[in-house]
Amino acid sequence: MILGVHYTIQDYGQGIKHPEKITNRYYREQENKNGFGIGMNIVKSIVDKSDITMDIQSTYLKGTTVTYIFNKSLLIDKVT
Repeated sequence: MILGVHYTIQDYGQGIKHPEKITNRYYREQENKNGFGIGMNIVKSIVDKSDITMDIQSTYLKGTTVTYIFNKSLLIDKVT
């Protein structure tokens, strides 16, 4: 387990067919839905530039869990 603050978002919706693609720019599960498919790509860019770890677990037709881990070094640097 990584030390730090863990923030988890979980739903029990449809899940994601291809969770490995969810952070690709312009990726959308359903083409007929509104949106541009850039939301998780922007989040990934922020995570990559910070000391944050992001883990996406999804099972199609069962739901998705996204966990962000704000690593200990990030927290210590901000407090001191």
